[in-house]
Amino acid sequence: MIKTTKIIRHSVVGVCILIGLQSTAIAEYRCGWLDNPQAGSFQLIDKEAVWSISNNSGYRIPAASLKNLPERQEDQFIRTNGNFGYSCSCISVKTDATNRRITAIAFKGKQVLLKRCLEDKTIAHRQPAIKRQMPGVAINQPSGSYTDTPVIANSPVTKLDQYSDSAVVEKSGSLFIQVMVTSLSTKAKSMKRSFDKAGFKTVISAIRSKGKVLHKVSIGPFPNRRSAVNSRIKLQKRFKNTLGVNKSIIVG
Repeated sequence: MIKTTKIIRHSVVGVCILIGLQSTAIAEYRCGWLDNPQAGSFQLIDKEAVWSISNNSGYRIPAASLKNLPERQEDQFIRTNGNFGYSCSCISVKTDATNRRITAIAFKGKQVLLKRCLEDKTIAHRQPAIKRQMPGVAINQPSGSYTDTPVIANSPVTKLDQYSDSAVVEKSGSLFIQVMVTSLSTKAKSMKRSFDKAGFKTVISAIRSKGKVLHKVSIGPFPNRRSAVNSRIKLQKRFKNTLGVNKSIIVG
């Protein structure tokens, strides 16, 4: 009887170990853009697909797995919507390939340097900031207002041929950090002076939207996206309490 009990005990232990090994084996180590565009929404964008982690349509991995998402490192996090944005991260996950979903996060994930994703040719072009720059964004703000809505090429706005305050007009085809759009030229100039004084090359572009003249404040131009991202990180550190800076986006 004792011998039988030992055999059963050892068998149970063996099965547990085997299950543990199988669980570990099916976990996939994936690195890419960990995107958190809004409350309750997470997705991992890697070279293969956009993997849903949780969304506002009802899908959500277990709470225990959500706790394994990487801790945010602010100096390597790009804000695109208030406190929301994306980072470059690596996580061990279980996936549903058919539905492009992550079903579990096996271990605590790790946020890595942004340059890792920016220098990876298989995912650099899938950066969330690029995907969100969709055409057709109109600006319709009341007088004296502020907006962090991106002014995108092909949107229904018109760049003025002349600007009475001698502001520099953005060079077509370059990348810029768009900080704010305001109908107050004095506000735009004040922000430009602050940025210039801190060593950031700033330009103001006058645009017309639905009969109103608006003033777009941008940092740049930058020759490539990596330099724009790095400058945006420095800008956010220097002006961390400035609303427009925290919500700034890269356009071009």
